Order: sequence, then C-alpha cells, then structure tokens
Amino acid sequence: MAQLLLTSVQNQSNCFMRYLYFLTFLVFALQACSGSKSYFKKGMKLEQAGMYQEASQMYLQSLARNRNNIDAQIQLKKTGQAVLDTKLGDVFKAHSTDNHKGAVYAYLGAQDFANQVGQYNVGLSTPPQYEQYFNQSKAKYLDDLYKQATELLAQEQFESADPILAEIKKLDPNYKDVKTLKRTSSNEPLYRSGKAELDAKNYKQAYYFFDQIYQNDKSYKDATTLREKARKEAAITVSVLPFQNYTRYNNVERTIQGGVISSVIGLKSPFIDLVDRENLQTILDEQKFGLSGQVDEATAAKVGNLLGVKAVLIGKVTNFTENTGRLRNEERVAYESYQAKEWNATLNQYQNVTKYRRTNYMEYYNDKDVNVTFEYQLISSETGKILASNVVTKNVKDEVRYGTYQGDARNLFPGDANGVFAGGNEKNRFDKLFQGRRDLRPTTDITQNLYKQISDEVSADVFRAIGK
Repeated sequence: MAQLLLTSVQNQSNCFMRYLYFLTFLVFALQACSGSKSYFKKGMKLEQAGMYQEASQMYLQSLARNRNNIDAQIQLKKTGQAVLDTKLGDVFKAHSTDNHKGAVYAYLGAQDFANQVGQYNVGLSTPPQYEQYFNQSKAKYLDDLYKQATELLAQEQFESADPILAEIKKLDPNYKDVKTLKRTSSNEPLYRSGKAELDAKNYKQAYYFFDQIYQNDKSYKDATTLREKARKEAAITVSVLPFQNYTRYNNVERTIQGGVISSVIGLKSPFIDLVDRENLQTILDEQKFGLSGQVDEATAAKVGNLLGVKAVLIGKVTNFTENTGRLRNEERVAYESYQAKEWNATLNQYQNVTKYRRTNYMEYYNDKDVNVTFEYQLISSETGKILASNVVTKNVKDEVRYGTYQGDARNLFPGDANGVFAGGNEKNRFDKLFQGRRDLRPTTDITQNLYKQISDEVSADVFRAIGK
C-alpha cells in the first residue's frame, strides 16, 4: 500500500513538472508571436507610407520572431522586391556612367539583401542582365585596381599596395597573381625592417619582425631562419645553481628550485634558454662552491663563465617558520528539536508540533600558519652585475572549526540565550559546523601553493629582467 501511494505521488509530481514546462514554453511562444505581430503592424504602416526599405526591415524583424508568419512573408516579398529593384537600378546607373566600383558594390549590396530575405523562404527576382552589368564592371574595376597595386609595388610602396591587393583578393581570390603580390605586400615591409634591425644588432626587435611573418607565412623567403638567428643572438642562457637552505627543514630549497625552473619554462619566453649542465655538480665541487655557506656575485659569475652561460640564478631559503596553535574549545548554547502532541481545538484533534529545548554543544578551533622567506639574485656571468634580485616572503594558514554533541546533531538548531534560530540559512550553516574537518592539513600539503607563489614571483621577475 505504501509503495502504491509513493508511486502515485511520484506520478503526480511528474505530471506537474510536465505541465510546468508546457506553461513555460507557451509563455515564450506567446511572447514571440506577440512580438512578431507588433513588428508586422509597424511594417504595414511604413509600407502604406511608401517607406519600403523601412517596412522590409520590420517584416524581417517579424519573421525573426516567428518564421511561420505568412502575412509577414507575403508583405516582405512585395516590399523586398521593390527595395531590390531600387538597388538594381543603382547598379545600372553606375554601370552606364562607368562608375565601375559603384556598380560592383551596389550589386553585392543588392545580393546581400536578397540573401537576407531568402533566409525566410521569400524569393526575390534579379533579372539576368544585372549580373552581366556586374561582371563587366567588376572586370574593369579589378583591372584598374591591379594596375594601381603593381605600380605601387614597383615603387616599393608596399603599405599602400597592401589594402588594394586585399580588396582584389576579396572580390576575386584567384585574380591573376594577386595571391603572390598580396604575400609580398604584407611580408616585405616586415622582412626589410627585420633585416635592418638584425644588421644593427637589435636582435629582439629583429626577432619580433620576423616572428610576425612566421605566424602567418613560415615559408616567406628565409624569414624563419633569420627569426631563429635573431632569437639565438638575443637569448640569455641561464643556469639555475643549487639553491641553499638556512633552515632546519629539509628539501625546501629543492622544491622551490624545481618550481622556479618549471615556472620559467612555462613562460615560453623566446629569449630565456635554461641550460642544464650534466657536469654542473662536478664544476661546483671543484670550485668549492657553496662550502662557505655564502655565495657572492663574483663567485656566481665565475661559475656561470665555467658553465658557458650568460647568467646564473642563485637563491636561498632564509626562513621557514611553522606555528601550530593549541586546540581550543568552548561550550555553546543550542536548541534540540523534538516532536510533541498538542490539542488543536479548531480541528478537534491532537497534532504533532515541533518544539525546542535548550542544550549545549562543544565548539573547537585550531590553526596553523607557515611563513617562508626566499632570497634570490639573477647575475650576469659577463659583468657580475645583478640583473634582478628580491626577497620574497609568503604566508599560508590553515584552520579547523567544528562542533561535537552527545546526541543527534541533526536535531540541533543554533540560538542564544533569547531563543532558537530556526531559519533555513542559519540551520544550514550550523549543520556544516558538525560536518567540518577536524584535523589540520599536513605542512607538506598546505605549503604546495606557497611554494608555487614564490616560484611564480621569481620567474616573473626574471622575465621582466631578460625575457621581454
């Protein structure tokens, strides 16, 4: 019996939801139809005033809201044809007066309008002679444009020729050798600028010119080869020396060093080449690097020269502080709900009512914070100059707050000495207190994001110094 009752309730719920969806769809459909009729009426008034262009736009708006509005289709065919005839008239006028550009774009505009109307199954008629006018004017207009462009290219006025060739390519992508000429007009100014910067040993600027060509046309002349040449000349080879650790926490420096290397690689700067030397540790041991516990600029520069890199990155962890608090607790007021029977005089029967009795629960709180300070320097191997340096300090905190209750916490409600807070939002927040995490996260877990913040800040500084 209970199962049958449950099935009946579910069926009623499903029927209600289907009915609700139907009502929602009906509301939107009525709104669309209402909007379609409104635009149709506006179109009729404009048409009666002889404003066919404006009327056509209203009919298009009407059909955009209801494609099945037959009345709008009928009137659009009438006004649309009148508008198209006017546009075609402009084609004839321009063609007959040798305004070939005007004829070309008047015809294209007429066809765009016809295609827009055609989206709503309304066909407009274009007499065949107008296509002939278009083709004749187009041939003459393209010939004029081509002559202009080739003359400009002969004078090496590439920037002036480029938009003309772009227009020819748009009107007829296969016109003569326009693709080749457009390739030259677009790339040659960049190529020549890149060559000039390369000769002047402005390698970064040269790279960016060649890179613009590379992004669109990798095979243009030797631009790809020159791009790589400029990049290599501009690039700074960098070796990351082993970071040092002046704290009692092991491997912090290795974690940060790995993060910095990954972050620098992730920048994908064309001008930073990280170098990983297999014999790095051997060289460091031979030079007694790091045995004194202090690395100065001169020592770092010397190691950089031995490694054959232009710069070295050194760093050290100078502080790692972990503070874990004491678990604190406090007894707090709450209210436990229960069911009681009360006589309902109106219904003349007993009813179950929810009541609340005051009680107490325990609330606990604890926290942990970690502070890390990292110092670094990016040093030129050639000059010993500090290219970038900073002291980065980061802090991360974890905390737990939870409640315990001897009975069923699901029946508890928040409150104070004045009474219960039975609202839904208060109850939801209160329930989360008893479902909360009770243990602080391990230090190794909460410091991962902290190390990443340090690594990203260091790599950003390195990029600003040598990567742009």
